Amino acid sequence: MSHCYDRLEEFERAGSIQKTTSADAKTESCLDFLEDCPAKIAGLLITHAGLENIERARLLDILLWANELDRRRRTSRFTS
Repeated sequence: MSHCYDRLEEFERAGSIQKTTSADAKTESCLDFLEDCPAKIAGLLITHAGLENIERARLLDILLWANELDRRRRTSRFTS
């Protein structure tokens, strides 16, 4: 979870994350993370019924944050 928070903070600091035709490896990694994160977290929430409430809350927080960053990226791409 701390790795996910670190990545999300990094993306947040970087500002808008936009897909370009000449995207570098870091940008591609970011986009992959934002696209894969929600599905992986949903899978964890479904398959790990024994999670503590605090763990579930953190996973949901990461899920919502990743979705928000991806939404902002998509919005900025269409309004640019």
